[in-house]
Amino acid sequence: MRTLFKILVLLLFFACKSNQKENTDTGVLTETNQIKNAIRFEESNLNSVKKKNNDSILLASYIEKKNNELINEFGDLENQRIYSGNYICPSDSSFIALNFFGEYSGGATYNPYAENIIIKNNNLITSKIEGEIFRIDKLENNEYLFYINNYSRLSNHIKVFQSSFQNDSLITNKVNKRNYGNYIFNFIKHKKEHPDSVNIKIDLKNWNDSETLKSLDLVNSKIGLNEYYKTSNESFLEIEIDENKKIEPQFIIYYKHSYGDQLEKFLRIQNKDRSTDFILAMKGGDSFTEKINTEFINDSIFKKTIVFIESNNETGKNLEFSVDSIITTYKYNKLFEFKEIEKDSIHYIRK
Repeated sequence: MRTLFKILVLLLFFACKSNQKENTDTGVLTETNQIKNAIRFEESNLNSVKKKNNDSILLASYIEKKNNELINEFGDLENQRIYSGNYICPSDSSFIALNFFGEYSGGATYNPYAENIIIKNNNLITSKIEGEIFRIDKLENNEYLFYINNYSRLSNHIKVFQSSFQNDSLITNKVNKRNYGNYIFNFIKHKKEHPDSVNIKIDLKNWNDSETLKSLDLVNSKIGLNEYYKTSNESFLEIEIDENKKIEPQFIIYYKHSYGDQLEKFLRIQNKDRSTDFILAMKGGDSFTEKINTEFINDSIFKKTIVFIESNNETGKNLEFSVDSIITTYKYNKLFEFKEIEKDSIHYIRK
């Protein structure tokens, strides 16, 4: 019971949201018979936990159950164990998919892997999908798209399956992932950016270095007098997707310093035949304060908010500030090509 309590505390914040998962763990395709046998589930065993009406308790019960099975088979959890899990539901909440993340010993290293089970109408559904289910899109005619991450210790592999339920089985067909949802959105590390995100240490003597100029394809002689650039080691995505180098855009985060204290955080989007720059956040300004916040709302909508704050009078007891906000909404695609679709503005006086 103590073990179960600890697991429940860790999973307390899990919630089933449409097309989203509640943590950023990833999974791996299990290829060895040993693991497949050790992580098996039998429908008869579902009865002990299926009556629990809380998904977190259901998940925690299965994590404990799986580890108990490993102990029964191997004597302990030293060489193989399940250490966490999460769950995900489609928009219609018609079923729940449980992901389990573990590791097993492979000589001198430990190898991560993930398994999943699907529960519908309190029944365990037979499925051949292996790895972590990180996204589910609801289609017409009770069909679904399952987005899977089959990862190993060294790489991540994304697959998409068009699926439907038939009796107690899940019928799946692998489809071309490039024809479906923008799954890269699911792996964006910081979907919201704000001025506090611009927290790089400013030491301008180390900016405009050769590595930065090469990465951004800049020529030192053509850079403005007060412009300084610096690439960042920060990753735009939570994971590195192997196929990205061939079929998806590459991302570079870099900073630009100019005009005294103005500091901007940019995203360089590199496709095969072109590259574009898109601002993520900004702070600073000279006679006024300018701030930029951005957010990836979903896999196709991006919003940018620019806030200008300027003093109306610098003398007197009642200092007033003029605040102007410009909110721009963009539509973007899988190649992260942005198109402006709406712009609003707000003006008010702050005392």
